[in-house]
Amino acid sequence: MKADQLRLRWTIAQFKGLDALLAEARSSERTVILSSDHGHLLDQDTELRASSPSTRWREPSLESYPGEIKLGGARIKAACGLDEVVLAWSERLRYASKRNGYHGGCSPQEALVPVASYRHGPRMDEGWYGSDEAPPIWWRI
Repeated sequence: MKADQLRLRWTIAQFKGLDALLAEARSSERTVILSSDHGHLLDQDTELRASSPSTRWREPSLESYPGEIKLGGARIKAACGLDEVVLAWSERLRYASKRNGYHGGCSPQEALVPVASYRHGPRMDEGWYGSDEAPPIWWRI
């Protein structure tokens, strides 16, 4: 269907030039650091919580409910002219009609910037150390 979301399996081949970059980094013993801007929240069984012109925040006319947080301050005021707003921190909430995905709110997918470093072989760069921690379940790269 037209509104269905794509569920891609990411591979190196999908990013033009990445294979050559990784090959050069490997042959010259360099580390590659990849990053991105904040994420895009895919629609996965979201619930319409309230009506708002935005998909992931609303005016604080009602109390905040589970999955929401009320925030305020100079940056909020500068962005929308309101002293406070209610943001969805749960990826299951939206405030407008259903879409393929959403920006906004303060869920980890929207607020955190992914960074990954890759290096071939067992040697680490000076000052770096390895981690065996698994990525968050929502971060399926």
